[in-house]
Amino acid sequence: MSTHTNIDSDLNSKTAADKVQEAAEQAGQKINEATSVAKEQAKRAASQVTDQAKSTVDTRMSEVAHEVDSVADAVRQTTYENGGDSQTVARYGERIAEQLDTVSSYLNEKGVEDVLSDLQEFARRQPAVFLGGAFMLGMVVGRFMRSTSNNIHNRDMDTSYD
Repeated sequence: MSTHTNIDSDLNSKTAADKVQEAAEQAGQKINEATSVAKEQAKRAASQVTDQAKSTVDTRMSEVAHEVDSVADAVRQTTYENGGDSQTVARYGERIAEQLDTVSSYLNEKGVEDVLSDLQEFARRQPAVFLGGAFMLGMVVGRFMRSTSNNIHNRDMDTSYD
């Protein structure tokens, strides 16, 4: 009987060990599935955020292109109104307006990735010019922001006395 009990005990222990191993394998599979689902959801979310950011930047680029086009028109108009006396002023004014039109067309035709790629390529070929241009752009934007904030502050001060 003791032999029979040992065999039953061995079968029960193997069955218990098999059950534990099976449960561990199932848990591992479920963890892998959950990880896979989480990764896929994260990829989809990242893709949606990227697409939304590209769409927003594309919209902003179109707005900037429209504004640059408006500036080109204003330069032309100012050149024709005030530069008629001087051929040199008229020529430079028209050249500036043409360059602004070129920038406007470029921004309308290119996507965000194309613009970034072109900027990176230009920065690699002409690092000094790129850094100088970035510095000048920063100065212009800084002055614009300061001027805008001063105008808003002055307007607020004028309305506070009314």
